[in-house]
Amino acid sequence: MCRKIRQKVYGNWRFIRTCAFLGSPGEGTGNENYCTMRTGTYNVFMETCTCNSKDGCNGAVSLCVSYIVTFLTVLLVLKLKFLQAG
Repeated sequence: MCRKIRQKVYGNWRFIRTCAFLGSPGEGTGNENYCTMRTGTYNVFMETCTCNSKDGCNGAVSLCVSYIVTFLTVLLVLKLKFLQAG
């Protein structure tokens, strides 16, 4: 399960994405989620969504793409360094 927390504190939005170990999961196996909304004092609003599916809440790019880009960047830097030395 995953959890997404959206907070608005004094007009500034904050987003927190984590794994959910406790809580009510969403219905079914799709992207449905279970959300609770709370409003507090001093202009504070919080929405917490717990998702049943792996990608329901936390839409992040795969780390594999980051590793490939890093590897290609290192290769490019090394190639440029050897071209300048020669």
